Amino acid sequence: NDQTRANNVALGSQANLAPPDIQARFQPLVGNVDSPFRSNLAFGKVSFNAGASDLIDASGYYRRENEERDFGGQTSAESANKIVNGVWNVQVKNSLVSGSYISDTTLSYNDYRWNPQPVNPGQIGLNYENALRIGGGNNHQDFNQKRLTVREDFTLLSLKGLGDHIVKTGAYVNVNNYDVHKFQNDNPEFDFNANPALGGFAFPYQAFFGFGNPDIS
Repeated sequence: NDQTRANNVALGSQANLAPPDIQARFQPLVGNVDSPFRSNLAFGKVSFNAGASDLIDASGYYRRENEERDFGGQTSAESANKIVNGVWNVQVKNSLVSGSYISDTTLSYNDYRWNPQPVNPGQIGLNYENALRIGGGNNHQDFNQKRLTVREDFTLLSLKGLGDHIVKTGAYVNVNNYDVHKFQNDNPEFDFNANPALGGFAFPYQAFFGFGNPDIS
């Protein structure tokens, strides 16, 4: 699934107060700008009889998306983020039936990743308030979840004792692993305000820069 969407980038009300060289940089960045979206999807299932009363089902799916977004309005496409979102899953189920019991055993594995990052990580972010934000974005994260699950559903048939009975029992084991990195503001951002008391558009009045250990797994 390939799509090319568009976001409108427009100058704010105080863009005319920016220095001429900055205004010149603004101009090529305004208007309708492409926002590409790409998606790949696959899935499948196979069933076969391992024996007269033994059925095995195997299935899986895969999905991966790439998207450039988080721009428009008074945020230029230079500040966009590339969102990588992917997941895949494999599951195998064994159903065994006999005259005295039924056993359903399921094994599944799931891997999910969410990874936003700036389209232009090498460009420092410059936010001219009420005018336009230019330069690279600052949303940089990497989240990966892996999960292994084993499930057993067991049914005992025709149990004798004060009548006929059916007994159901089961067990469930779930193992999760999380790998999380947050690089928030590892690409610096400088904020400018037209108010002369705050330095005008010539000098930033505040800055954001993240540092330290990004691993919060």
